[in-house]
Amino acid sequence: MSKKKRRQMLGLLAALGAAVLLLLCVVLLNRHQTAKEAADAESSQISTGLSADPVQLSWSQNGGTVELVCDSGGNWSWAEDSEFPLNASLVQSLTSALKNPAVREMDMADTAEAYGLAEPSASVETVDADGSTARLLIGGSFTEADTDGSSETYYYAQREGSDKVLLLDTTLVSQLTDTVYDLAQTNRFETLSKDQVTTLTIDGSVTTTFTVQAVDTENDDGETETEYHWYCGDTDVTDASLLGSLRAELLKNSFTDMADWKPDDAALVRYGLDQPITVTVDYTDSEGNAASRTLLIGSLTGEGSNYYCSPDGGQSVYLVGAASLTDAVAVAASGFDPTAEADQA
Repeated sequence: MSKKKRRQMLGLLAALGAAVLLLLCVVLLNRHQTAKEAADAESSQISTGLSADPVQLSWSQNGGTVELVCDSGGNWSWAEDSEFPLNASLVQSLTSALKNPAVREMDMADTAEAYGLAEPSASVETVDADGSTARLLIGGSFTEADTDGSSETYYYAQREGSDKVLLLDTTLVSQLTDTVYDLAQTNRFETLSKDQVTTLTIDGSVTTTFTVQAVDTENDDGETETEYHWYCGDTDVTDASLLGSLRAELLKNSFTDMADWKPDDAALVRYGLDQPITVTVDYTDSEGNAASRTLLIGSLTGEGSNYYCSPDGGQSVYLVGAASLTDAVAVAASGFDPTAEADQA
């Protein structure tokens, strides 16, 4: 290679090296800038003082107190009874809201009463794994109009021991519940298809049992299809309107709110669960295994809009809309008439 070509090659290599170095510098600069912006954003957030990763969480509101504890596996439970069926997604949403910073911090320019902090409407307390405790007092709320005509609601708050006032959005406050019952699972039953059921029994003043038989038939294309026929005694009632309504009422999860947990005998009497209507469903689960579940239906609530019901023999009591059990209760009282029309309410 001639000296001229060697010089040209060296020049090209030097230019390429410079370009690579420049590109590397740009990448590193961008990374540094991104990291700096993230750090600045984090440092500019106004902490509520609450732990973002607590092992204990409690709050008081409207005269009630709820306390939750977290085990080493990250599983939350009610401090008073670890068997309580907590809704994990609701608890996750609540603990995530603890990480939200305050919207604003300001000096207390008026009395504590003016901010609703002399007698806080709620308080939240967290405890870290090392035992560090933080408490946030939540006062009154106010609505602030935005320039676009919309509005936002904020709450005054104060870290215990601080002389500053914080403004919170509604994210955390809206998730504080009056009782632990508001955090209970309501999806206690999976929804069943009519083809999963083997027997359905409604036991009240009258006992009615339905059995399901699978029948293989051949269609016009010569293919085998399975039909499921429902019988009440020896009568095929598959197409009865009332049966369709019963299946809609009893093969799905209809629980709304929890009303009680581990009630005593006197409470069971009040709920009508000492002498309930008993609905038993034998079925095949999604794994192909035989399974069974029982629902106890008690009395109507005082205003008549719900029935007290229990999915576990009375350990927990839930509310189910009265309209969702109209035909089941009627069949429990008078038996099943395959010619009767389903209630249209």
